[in-house]
Amino acid sequence: MAQLGRFTVDHLVYGVYAAPCGPVALWLEGGYSPRKGSLFQRMHHPTDPFGTDYATTDDVDLAENAWAVFNAARPLVLNWIHGRRPAWFFIATVSQRKQRIFRRMAHRALNGLPDYELQEVHGRLYFFRQARGRAGQRAA
Repeated sequence: MAQLGRFTVDHLVYGVYAAPCGPVALWLEGGYSPRKGSLFQRMHHPTDPFGTDYATTDDVDLAENAWAVFNAARPLVLNWIHGRRPAWFFIATVSQRKQRIFRRMAHRALNGLPDYELQEVHGRLYFFRQARGRAGQRAA
């Protein structure tokens, strides 16, 4: 996955990543929560023969401003889409409580993507580029 950019909202550091076709990912990469302190805990995975440390974090109960995160990530994703013009891509969340927010954000993002249509399949929000005819009309 290629990194599209990084940004900070409310002391939390996010990275936006995308595959050529497939997922667009928003990762919480670090930061500090005034309520919880440092977000990263160092741990050693017991099956790793090389003793690599893994940074782990969770965004549950961080009181993050979802709309500020969306507004910061949106231009990074739209620039990637307009530059690469992928045939399709998707966004998803592992949290059911965030699914409603992701759905609203996906519909709002469509305003900047006139060549794409949105379909929800098994909780994933897929964006498909619409086929065009010879005169630039949408194919039926």
